This record gives sequence, C-alpha cells and structure tokens, in this order.
Amino acid sequence: MSMEQDPNDVSTLKSVPLRRRWPAVVMMIVVFAAGVAIGAGAAVVYFDRVNLYYRTHPEKMPQRWASRLASELDLSSDQAFQVQQILEQRLQGFQEARRLAYPLYKPEFERIDREISALLTDRQKAKWNEYYASIVRTYKPDQAPASQPAAPASTSAPSNGAGSSP
Repeated sequence: MSMEQDPNDVSTLKSVPLRRRWPAVVMMIVVFAAGVAIGAGAAVVYFDRVNLYYRTHPEKMPQRWASRLASELDLSSDQAFQVQQILEQRLQGFQEARRLAYPLYKPEFERIDREISALLTDRQKAKWNEYYASIVRTYKPDQAPASQPAAPASTSAPSNGAGSSP
C-alpha cells in the first residue's frame, strides 16, 4: 500500500536533514537582528530630532504638553485652557533661568571648543567649527526678557556668575 505524504504534515519536517535547516534559522536570526537595529536607529533619530525641535522652539511646548495632558487626564476644554496658560507662564520662568545660567556654562563650551580644536587638522577643524556652532545655537538662550536689556555681545572679563549681571 502506497502512502502519499501530506505536505502539511509535521512529520515531513522531521524528514528534512538538519544540515539543510540551519541556513534558514541563521537567516531568520539575521533578519530579526537587522530589524531591531534599524528600528532602534530610527527611534534614536526621531527622538533626537523631536528634542532638538522643542529645544530650539520652546514656545511650542506648552501647547503640546497641554494637549497631551488634556488627552491623558480627560480634561474639559476650560481645564485644558487653564493648564496651557500655566505652562506658558512657567515657560517664561524656564527661559529666564536658562538665560541666567548661560554665562555659567558658556566657559565650559569654550573650553571644549579650544581643547578639541587643538587636536584637529585644518580640514577637521572646519567641520568641527560647523558642528560646534550648531551646538551653541541649540543651547544659547534666544534673548533677554523685555524687562531687562540684552547683555553686551562681548565682555573683557569672564563672568564668575556671582553678583554680576549677564
């Protein structure tokens, strides 16, 4: 009596030699690892860009936070409006703190620039200067609040941050 083998029968898998199965298993592992790496890389790039956007456009944060809180806390439209108002007011305080702190960390940025520049070739320095300028633009506060005049563009002595105006 002749029996035909059913291709869906699990026992047919057992009849495939082991040496022919391992390339498929290795390929599945490689494809899975590549997917994980690509997904992780894309997530890093996405979150880095979002962070950069909100660091350079802080005025957009209160609306974003208020919208998210309204959704997560099921706020009424009146509550959402009040939350956004609170966040906008506090944003001004954060911007002022950032403006006041900048003179304290500006010398550290300048030290980093000097020390790294000293290690680089002229070609590397050109690229570094562009990169460094983008870092400074990201962390430098935009402007002084309207109630105080803007700090002078350059000063003769570095500020020590104690009792001096920026």
